[in-house]
Parts: sequence; C-alpha cells; structure tokens
Amino acid sequence: MILTRPVLRGKLDAVLASDPFVVRRLARYDVIEFTATRTCQELLAINEAIAS
Repeated sequence: MILTRPVLRGKLDAVLASDPFVVRRLARYDVIEFTATRTCQELLAINEAIAS
C-alpha cells in the first residue's frame, strides 16, 4: 500500500507508469481513491489538504 498526498490523477499515473518495476512488467498498481473519515494525528495534514 502506498499513500500519497493529494495529487492530480494524471500526474500520479505518470509517476507510477515510470516505476522501474512497471516498466519491466514486474508489477502493476491499482489506484483506489478514498477519503479517510477517521485517522491518526500523523495523517491529519493529508485529510486537511483534501478538504480544502
């Protein structure tokens, strides 16, 4: 599982597509967008960024 800060989907797809494991067809990513409704203090900044 990889969590990211809010980023445009196209930019995220481009970053993932350039991953060496993806380029060599050794891995693939499934992106699942979600909004956390409960979180720990360490992830609070991510939730606040999404809300604004």
